[in-house]
Amino acid sequence: MTPRLHHITIILLSVLWIAGCAHFSETFTESAGSGAPNSGDYLEKADQQIQKDELQLAIRFLEIARQLDPENKKIPLKINMVKDEIFKKADHHFKKGSAALERHDRSEACKEFLTVLRYFPEHKAALNSLKNKISPETHFTYSVQKGDTSRTIAEKVYKNADLAFLVEYFIPSQKQKGEASFCLIHLPVLEKKWIQHPRRETSTTATVKSKSDNEKDNPKRALAKQLFEKGSYEKVIPITQEM
Repeated sequence: MTPRLHHITIILLSVLWIAGCAHFSETFTESAGSGAPNSGDYLEKADQQIQKDELQLAIRFLEIARQLDPENKKIPLKINMVKDEIFKKADHHFKKGSAALERHDRSEACKEFLTVLRYFPEHKAALNSLKNKISPETHFTYSVQKGDTSRTIAEKVYKNADLAFLVEYFIPSQKQKGEASFCLIHLPVLEKKWIQHPRRETSTTATVKSKSDNEKDNPKRALAKQLFEKGSYEKVIPITQEM
């Protein structure tokens, strides 16, 4: 091989090597970039969640797509469309839940209100209905003031001083003193039928129970105590009225 031909061969090999490196670099860049997230991927995921009726999850994917492609004007429109559908379905199920509540069908109402929250977790009316109408509080706090007795507390809270025995159960350390010192007590919420004034015996019909009659009431007292400890306060009231 002549020196001139050898020189040309080296130049050609160099050119081919450079071209090959450039092609490899381009291919590598495309391969590495192919795994990068793009708005189309998240738009597709959003459509899949819409078909599954998982609208909150669809909104999340659409928000990501909007961040990846802020120039795409169609994405905000689709977000608003899905949000409108969320509000529409939440309102529909809330109305069904309210109707069930009016029929005193708490089970159905609960199911509908929970469905509302699946679509719209911040729906305050549905949350309030579940908390206060479906599952109302069983106890509330009363602040005992100076001069309060079990009877005055029962009169204030239940409008029935004869339920003093119920109040006494929640302030046992104050029973012997008559007046209860300042503290916070947790009294049970009772239905109206249990806080109505029982029929009182007048002085002409009142009788004093004999010792044997009092002994007969011992099983009832034991049962009442058990019910108290279990928190079945409303079951205690008719038992005490019998004694």
